[in-house]
Amino acid sequence: MTMEDDRYAAEEAVIERELTEAQHLEFNEYCGFLANYGARIWELARRHENPELVHGHLMRYSDDFLENFNEE
Repeated sequence: MTMEDDRYAAEEAVIERELTEAQHLEFNEYCGFLANYGARIWELARRHENPELVHGHLMRYSDDFLENFNEE
């Protein structure tokens, strides 16, 4: 794991946990959860010095995580 990878590890772990738990919601609740998840990503990104850059990374990470999760 590189320092770049490690820099966002805490936020990525939160994303993985929250998106995994969301899979147990009813369909309408799940859609609402996802519709508002961008605000959650901003909240996580604001922990860093450059939130705009981190937001982009975390959005890509969450998209990739969901795509991989749904393929399983």
